[in-house]
Parts: sequence; C-alpha cells; structure tokens
Amino acid sequence: MSNRVSRPVKELSVAMKAFEKNAEQFQYNPVHGVYELESLSESFDHMVMKIQELMIHIVDEEKTLRKTELKALQAQINPHFLYNTLDSIQWMCEKKDTEKAIAMVSALAKLFRISISKGKELIPIEKELDHVRSYLVIQSYRFKGQFEYYFEVDEKLLNYYCNKITLQPIVENSIIHGLEGMYDEGEIYIRVIDGGDHILMQIEDNGVGMTKEQCQKIIAHDESDQFGIGIKNVNDRLKIYFGQEYGLKIESELDCGTKVIVKIPKLTEEEARREGGVR
Repeated sequence: MSNRVSRPVKELSVAMKAFEKNAEQFQYNPVHGVYELESLSESFDHMVMKIQELMIHIVDEEKTLRKTELKALQAQINPHFLYNTLDSIQWMCEKKDTEKAIAMVSALAKLFRISISKGKELIPIEKELDHVRSYLVIQSYRFKGQFEYYFEVDEKLLNYYCNKITLQPIVENSIIHGLEGMYDEGEIYIRVIDGGDHILMQIEDNGVGMTKEQCQKIIAHDESDQFGIGIKNVNDRLKIYFGQEYGLKIESELDCGTKVIVKIPKLTEEEARREGGVR
C-alpha cells in the first residue's frame, strides 16, 4: 500500500520539476495509483496543456504585434530620403545627365516595389540583396563617390528566405554614421555566407567605428532615427520570427570600422509559407 501511494507521488514530483525546466517541450505521461493521485495527475496534465496553449498564443500575438509595427513603420515613407532623392534626380535632369537620372529612378522604383512585396514579410535573399543594392545605387549618386560597395555572395543561398528590409537599415547606419566625416574613401562589404545549419549576412565598413558600450546600446535600446526603421527593430523581428539564437551581433573598433553579423536559419520557401510570411 505504501509503494502504491509513494511511487506515483514521486513520479508526479519528477514530472513537475521537468515541466518547470522546459515547459514548452514537456510531454506528460499520467501516473496511475490510488483514485486521488490519478485525479491529481489528470488535473496536472490538463494544466500543462493549457499553459502550453497559452505560451503558443502569446508567441503568435507577439509575432502579430511585430508585423503590425513593421507595417506601420513601412507606411511612414521617409520624407527626407525621398525628398533628397527626387531633388538629386531633378538636378541631374537640369544638367541633362539623363543616364544617371534614369538609373536613380529605376533604383527608387525597385526599392519601393521590394519594400511592399505584396504584403509579404519573408522574401528570398536574392530579393533582399536587390533591395539593398537599389538603396546603395541611390546613395552612391547622392553622396557622389564618397564610398564604394562590394557584394560577396554564395549563390547557393539566394533562394533561401529572410525577413525583408533586414540589410538596408544596417547599410544606412554604415553610410550615415560610420562613413560620415571620413577623409578617406569609404568601403562597404555585403557578404552572404553558408554557416552550415544557418546563414550569416555580414555588413562591414571601414568607418569611424564604435566602442563596445555603443554597440551594446544599439542592440539594447531603440536607436532608430529619421533615416531608417532601426537596427533594434531588425534584431527584434529576427528573434521573434526565428528564436533567441538568431539576430544581430555587432563587432567594432574605433577608427577601424564596424561589422554587423546577421544570423538567420536556412528557411526554404515551403518553411516560409508555414511561418505565415509568404502568401
């Protein structure tokens, strides 16, 4: 009789401790014994299911919130960037530099077309690179050769999916803050690297650099400004969509430059559809 009571009590106690350590992945096998313990076990099983359902619901709600925030930010087309771009196009037209004006108009159209992406949140890496390339074309004309940019891309990774508007805010930060006030010509490298079970996208510049404290502050606090949707927003979206092991890492040294590393999973089109980011 003692074993019949103590054994299921111990099993229930072990199960509760396991649930505390890993509630999300926990699977419960009800214990058997006297009626009162079986009733308690069934109640615990019901509680576990309810808590796990609530956890999934909270994650889904947070994803929806982030999507809503992103759409609101995308709807606020930056008037300064648009005005300066159109002003540059007008100036080129007045100077009859039609070739450059056409290139800027084409880049601007592609930039906004990919930004909208028919309401999709996840797009192929190839499209994301086209988006940031269009942005760089516009900025290179506006800043009149103050920087050069280079792409080093593993083409086998182009068909995997990523969050749209991931690279552009980081590149924007490099141009506006990293390369501003430099005497030498700026350089920006955009790399897409196979990391085995994940993908690394790197944005590196030879700009003024930052301290470790500044790097931590950018990730920890919203440092978004009038020029972009903010590096913190990019980092938050990646973690919400893919998990805490993914997101941004910043490496920088004063007067040497900054490297931002974006870690994302290898997401196929089918997996992206299951995530709900592709229609």
